[in-house]
Amino acid sequence: MMHEPYDDLDLAIAALPLEAAPAGLRASILQRTVYRNDAPVWTWDIVLLGACFAMLVWATLAILTGAAAPILHTINSLVPVALAQLTNLTTLSWIATGMVLAFFLASGTTPQPPQRIATRR
Repeated sequence: MMHEPYDDLDLAIAALPLEAAPAGLRASILQRTVYRNDAPVWTWDIVLLGACFAMLVWATLAILTGAAAPILHTINSLVPVALAQLTNLTTLSWIATGMVLAFFLASGTTPQPPQRIATRR
């Protein structure tokens, strides 16, 4: 099927009179897109900092009220198990494999810093 680039409908649409764009429209679009300032703090950073602060307050209150004793006992009983698992040869080989793979993937690509788009004025 062949497509003709300009048929009667295309010509009729092109012949319609267009309204002039509002004053400053192009400048306001460029200001909100290309020339906008980067956010100094991202939303996820605020969420993460808030969660860390909440955990810190919770841990402080647990220690001050004496409610941390069962938690500390559980942590003390899990530390030897975690150390034994982390020193397992299979676990260490998987960690090493992941680190090597991450290194090769990271060294194969060079991320470029974002560039501002040059516009004609």
